[in-house]
Amino acid sequence: MDGTTQLLPEDRAAFERVLDEALRIVPTPNAEAVRVSALAAQDAIAARAGAEYRHYREAADAAAARPAVSRRAAGRLRLAVIEAALLAIAGIVAVVLVEARWEVWAGLSLAVGLLGLRLGLGRFAQVRRRGAASADGDPSGEVAATREAWIAALLRLGVLPFIAGELARPPDGAYLWRPAPGVRMPEGSFHFHGAPEQPPAPQQPDDAGVLDAPDVLEEAEPTLRLRPYGDEGVPAADYGPVFGCSERRPGQERRAVTRSTASSRSSRTVSSRPQPEPAPAPHDPRRLTVELAEQASPGRDVPLHVQVTCDLAAIPGASPGVPLRPFALPPDGARLLITVHAPALLALGDLQQELLVPPGRDSDVLRFGLRTTRTGLHTVTVRAFHGGTFLGEARTQISVEDGTPTRDGPAREVALPTVAFDPGEVTLQVLKATDGSYSFQLLSERCYAPESFRLLGGDSRGPTERIYDELRKMATAAGKAGPEEGEAARRRLRNLGVQLWSAAVPDAVRRQFWAEAGRVSSFTVLGEHDLVPWELLYPLDGPDEGDGFLAEWMPVVRRVFGQERVRELQLPRATYVVPPGSPADAAREVEKIRRALGGLVVDGGVLAERAALADLIDDGLPGLLHFACHNAFTGAGSSVKMSDGTLDPIDLAYATQSGALRRTHPLVFFNACRSAGQIDWFSSSLGWAPQFLRAGAGAFVGSLWPVRSDSALAFADFFYGSLVHLRATLGEASLMARRAVRDHAGGDPTWLAYAVYGSPAARVHNS
Repeated sequence: MDGTTQLLPEDRAAFERVLDEALRIVPTPNAEAVRVSALAAQDAIAARAGAEYRHYREAADAAAARPAVSRRAAGRLRLAVIEAALLAIAGIVAVVLVEARWEVWAGLSLAVGLLGLRLGLGRFAQVRRRGAASADGDPSGEVAATREAWIAALLRLGVLPFIAGELARPPDGAYLWRPAPGVRMPEGSFHFHGAPEQPPAPQQPDDAGVLDAPDVLEEAEPTLRLRPYGDEGVPAADYGPVFGCSERRPGQERRAVTRSTASSRSSRTVSSRPQPEPAPAPHDPRRLTVELAEQASPGRDVPLHVQVTCDLAAIPGASPGVPLRPFALPPDGARLLITVHAPALLALGDLQQELLVPPGRDSDVLRFGLRTTRTGLHTVTVRAFHGGTFLGEARTQISVEDGTPTRDGPAREVALPTVAFDPGEVTLQVLKATDGSYSFQLLSERCYAPESFRLLGGDSRGPTERIYDELRKMATAAGKAGPEEGEAARRRLRNLGVQLWSAAVPDAVRRQFWAEAGRVSSFTVLGEHDLVPWELLYPLDGPDEGDGFLAEWMPVVRRVFGQERVRELQLPRATYVVPPGSPADAAREVEKIRRALGGLVVDGGVLAERAALADLIDDGLPGLLHFACHNAFTGAGSSVKMSDGTLDPIDLAYATQSGALRRTHPLVFFNACRSAGQIDWFSSSLGWAPQFLRAGAGAFVGSLWPVRSDSALAFADFFYGSLVHLRATLGEASLMARRAVRDHAGGDPTWLAYAVYGSPAARVHNS
């Protein structure tokens, strides 16, 4: 069967069990590499048994609506034993048919029979243990039978042919990107092949204890080159990383989302999970249009009108305008959520409404009632969401002065490159009011009301700075700590995350999060002010506990207001910034990244002068911009000493206001201390991340606190390898990099230090 099959989370666990049993019995020289590749290709492998899986899910859904009765297990055992016998016969026949590859199939022919029997007896034992005390509403045994048929087909048609395909291909010495020694490939990731071999860099003594000075680590031994299975297998490019199931650490049992009620929550939430929308066809571009009076006196009603219109500027022969990437709408249209943020005006009704966008024509006009109250120049922001996915925003201003007549303002428009949403994405919108309070709103495939939240101390920067200082000390001590100290540091890190979750996230938002947990595949924080180190959150509420820190459980990304939604990152070249006085090993960091990128990205050279860097940015730099330097962060903000003067975020103001990077949407990785730090600057935040993103950067990666040099290099190496070569999404690449370096040094918090800004679904699309 071609294509892919999306397995539900509870069925991914069954896939892993079948795969693990197969790898235990089948003689596999590089079992871990094959397992990693199989998990990455999970949906493609499952498609080989797609028909059986659909029959099983149909039976399970039908049984869920019937009254519960006790289980019957005899039929399941008989089916498992019969399946094992059939598999053994098939394996013996295969030996005769493929004598040329006897070394592969000889092991498989013996293993498949043992494997089928082992899986069948194991499942029978599990059913007997649960016995009559359990109930599943399956009086006829149809659910059990169809599930066994699916597992048998998955093993016979999917897992075993995949393993055979990997083993049948002789090693050919092809170069593989791989992480440095000591960095474990996380489950759910996979290797790539095809980049040319390059000579290793000269090895130098490691200086892992120095902060912000990444080292070049010794290369690992070459790994087995992997390829798709079968003559009609899905191309290697289709084997994207899969993160639908949680990762287990060695010796650690999988934890459920809810410790005491996991099964009931999973069955309730997953069964209602909508299927992903089909890929849109290229047409029907759109714009978000808002209209508001530009001046009025206090006490006047000033309605705000919002509409999503067809973008005539993107249609050849129509009125001039900014060309957009096209998108399509389903036949029945798309329902968007429109939210309004007007902190200085009085709301006369709800500030969020649904808007139906029909295909081929403009939407209806929404009306939001507002009233002027106090004098001054006030900003009103309108944002559009589809499910939990942020689509775009438009801002307008109104001047309120005594005795001023009301005057209509011009329409404000912003492009919506696509109204498609990413299933499973959840956005937490954090807004700051004029009185200093914060509004938290969780946006998913269902919408929750905003929750007001006020900090007892009035400002989070004091506690946040104390946390960052402690994490800096933990990173410094990690390289010298023994096992006991390392375990104590990890426990302290977890307690910091739990305390932050309970103290900085409103109770109602936490309850909403657990209600959505079974459907969440990525988490986006949309906010203007750097309120909380979100990557450090450790969700825990009584019986509800996830798989560790939020950022190791699922992709966690950030978004600033005014940032475009970029789903395609073009990386034709990579430019590096290494000014004088940079860390001693910055040059070796650059060489390591060059090797990680391989021949797929053109080398744009190294810059050291502020003027040259400013010219490159103002002219719309393409591709990747990687900083390997020191960043000074104080109460006045960030700054970098270049060879011809100091560079700070204000030097990007021209690029920000002109949108210099909106055509190229580069990726900016600022691998320096506190490079993701921000300060309040009049009505907005000032920092490297918001400045680059508002200028049009497609994504930004920076650190929240000082990081260990060896861990920082490992993170960057794994991030680039995953993003460019494995073609992981931005969210997946960051998750893979975090998981890869979290145990790199005992108690080192570097893996949580990186803040990633951008769309979690963005991918690299190099020609």
